[in-house]
Amino acid sequence: MRPDTLARHLVAITAAHRAAGHQLDTRAAAIRETLTGIKRTHGTSQLAKAPAVIADLKAMIEGQPDTLAGLRNAHCFSWGSPVRCGATFASVNCSEKTPLALLAFD
Repeated sequence: MRPDTLARHLVAITAAHRAAGHQLDTRAAAIRETLTGIKRTHGTSQLAKAPAVIADLKAMIEGQPDTLAGLRNAHCFSWGSPVRCGATFASVNCSEKTPLALLAFD
């Protein structure tokens, strides 16, 4: 069981104790130290990933198909965020896949 799942179970146990009229202090030192030890031993830290450099971005853009979806994806890669390019893509004339932002780094 993962530590975050165990923490959710602890919340449910606390709620059940309160519903039954009992008190359970989850901030007690014994409970906090036990959970900290479990997280330290069995924790799931995120693996760091290397950032996408200009060569990676160019390869991702050039690998897109010559379809509307491929042009949309290339546009999003060139701007760095699909949120920033989502609604305005219809007004962008994409005649080629090389974004202007990447040409400055050549």
